[in-house]
Amino acid sequence: MRKADEKPKKIFAISEIVALQDGRDSKNFKRFGRSGMLQQKMSFSLILKKRTIDLQAINYSDKEDFFEIIRQLLEKL
Repeated sequence: MRKADEKPKKIFAISEIVALQDGRDSKNFKRFGRSGMLQQKMSFSLILKKRTIDLQAINYSDKEDFFEIIRQLLEKL
């Protein structure tokens, strides 16, 4: 059990990822309100067993590369 003053780990195993979600549709992203189409296209979420990690790439091409690489890694697990 984590102590109250401990910060959560900033690392995780690939095997903890249960899904990839394209766009800004996670609960975390929705807290920030409306987003533009460009932000939507450059964002994705890693759905882990105990948390969600939302990411936004610097451009659409980088986002597509990251998303595809992670998707391929998950297929090999």
